[in-house]
Amino acid sequence: MKESDRKLLIGLLLLFGIAALLNIFFLVKSIFWPYSIDYSEGVVSIMKISYLYKSFSTYPYLITYYPPLFYLLIDLFRDLLPSSLPYLYSRSLTFFATMLIGAFMYLITKRTIGSDKLFGIFAPLLFLSSTLVLYFGISPNPIMFELLFDLVALFFIIYSKDRKSLLYAAVALGLAFLFRQSALEIFAAIVAYLLINRRFEDCMFFAAIFSVIFILIVLPLNLITDGRFVFSVFVLPLITPPSLYIFLTNVENFFFETPIMLLIPLSLYYIYKRPKSLLSITLVVLSVFSLSAFKIGSDYIYFVPVFCISCITSAVAFTELISSRHKPIPIVAFNTFVTLLLIYGLASISMHAFFSETPSGSSLVGLSLRNLDGPILAETPDVAIFANKTVLFEPSMFWVMKNEGVWNDAQIISDISTHKFAAVVFPNYSSSEGRLSNYPDIINATDEYYFLNYSEYGWNVYTPRP
Repeated sequence: MKESDRKLLIGLLLLFGIAALLNIFFLVKSIFWPYSIDYSEGVVSIMKISYLYKSFSTYPYLITYYPPLFYLLIDLFRDLLPSSLPYLYSRSLTFFATMLIGAFMYLITKRTIGSDKLFGIFAPLLFLSSTLVLYFGISPNPIMFELLFDLVALFFIIYSKDRKSLLYAAVALGLAFLFRQSALEIFAAIVAYLLINRRFEDCMFFAAIFSVIFILIVLPLNLITDGRFVFSVFVLPLITPPSLYIFLTNVENFFFETPIMLLIPLSLYYIYKRPKSLLSITLVVLSVFSLSAFKIGSDYIYFVPVFCISCITSAVAFTELISSRHKPIPIVAFNTFVTLLLIYGLASISMHAFFSETPSGSSLVGLSLRNLDGPILAETPDVAIFANKTVLFEPSMFWVMKNEGVWNDAQIISDISTHKFAAVVFPNYSSSEGRLSNYPDIINATDEYYFLNYSEYGWNVYTPRP
């Protein structure tokens, strides 16, 4: 590598390093922010072992969408070290996983580059400096832990070709599955990699080990929960209706809040040069499965694994291109790309000026209801949490179950008619919007038996009619 190119790459590393450090600082600061950042934080923060895959016929009406390990860790820390901050442990654990993801990205990139191992740091810096990590680096979604153990599995296979590494990879993937079922995508990628490279016996060994682990996880959990584990983790996502609008919104957010447009050509170059490599096959498989982000309730967090692997492949490709004496692309195009990368790096640093710490309206209206006697019914769990009440209903996906005849809202409607709730709290937008818009009978019962007492912080507070 020419000295001028080396200086250019070091300059890029410094730029993205500053952006990554700012993201890390912001994430650490946000861990101790007492108010919610993400809608699902409310459910995750109160999820107990007794709530996991519980009966759908009794309060609280809560659904666990993922395997249990993340929730169990949060519950363990909450019992061992009680805190007045409701979201402390979900955020802290996810942040810890995010940092370890950066470490394993470095190890995998360093191994793949082969030379100039210093520049293995480029991949994790691309990842950690992104807005995607700024949003999801302390998310209550277990995807960061799943991604961490996905990378551990890939790490073992990339570093060694012996059977022991396949065993370790299968165990790591089993742990990944215990956090999130999308770990099965990495299983598919590894199997495809072994088959494409004609390692048939290794493929049978790996598939057999992981299958045993998978069965040992799923079968007991499903038996203990009377089938609700499989329903919540596998069936419910399949029966959830699709939405083209949600898919396009997720894709738009992904493309505008990450440098993926700059990484696509580099990743394609990497795939072209190494079509049978594990990273190439993994990136293709993840890209295909990311199309599942078209389901109602999905978010562009589904693209985090794709972005992570593309950061690794792009860092390797970029280092190779800049090191090549005879660059396979025109120098003007290469310089334009570097300029755009610099602009993105600067934008990543400056975007912190646009973030403000403002408590959510749901948290504030919950605080205003603390002196109210009796339970409350609210569209968002935050309201009940900050009112020091039990979260009775999380409406995101029960409407899907209602449409399938698995659940009904008769008990809630009955309790509204008998004034069981001291207050019913909806956002003050049209009844055709929001999560409770899928429950017209609940809205109609509230209009019949409750009246709008007051509105504040963007929320309507209904209390029983005299």
